[in-house]
Amino acid sequence: MLGIKRFRRADPLIAVSVGEHNFPIEAHALSVERNHGPERMNVRHSRTARGQDTVRAKKATACLYYVSGMGMEEIERATSQFGGAFDGSAGPIRSVTSRTCDVLPMIGRVAELLHAGLELEQRVAKLVLRLDLGIQGSVVDLARYAERSLDRADYRRLCDARMTERDALVAAEDNVLLPLVGSDRRKLAALREAVERWRRARPAAAPAALPAYQQ
Repeated sequence: MLGIKRFRRADPLIAVSVGEHNFPIEAHALSVERNHGPERMNVRHSRTARGQDTVRAKKATACLYYVSGMGMEEIERATSQFGGAFDGSAGPIRSVTSRTCDVLPMIGRVAELLHAGLELEQRVAKLVLRLDLGIQGSVVDLARYAERSLDRADYRRLCDARMTERDALVAAEDNVLLPLVGSDRRKLAALREAVERWRRARPAAAPAALPAYQQ
């Protein structure tokens, strides 16, 4: 769905720099086949519209990197290695992901209309949350309750420490969790509150059976 959205058309309101003389080289490198992460996407480039395909590839790549656990500096290096760069990283990347979030529900609904019996509501909601917060799939359940009381770096540390399961978080001591939220006791309290609300919540209904997919 990220690929459909980002390759449907270039978004003229978001400036993404592209090396003017590096279209074929950069597009080849942005044929995203990430061997070190959960997201895989292949992008074919044709030299049309003065590099617009490359711009779209860069935006799709930025979205995938953003939800894969990469740091902002890593994302900026990866998307600017052949010339041209985001003017800073956080603002433009979040603008791209925010605009992608706006249309993903519509794309999911169109897919459901085209394929009878396909139910994407839960998957789309999960992907929108990941793009909104810039988080990996393993921490989505916690993020539904913690939301923005934790920042992206906190979620990354929790993922790296494999502290994303409800039972593990409930059992963890404060001295284990505190470093994972930047040694901020207010965030620790927010994390505890979110985990408690998660513990009290009734289990979600099982989604309809769909083919396995990579988070």
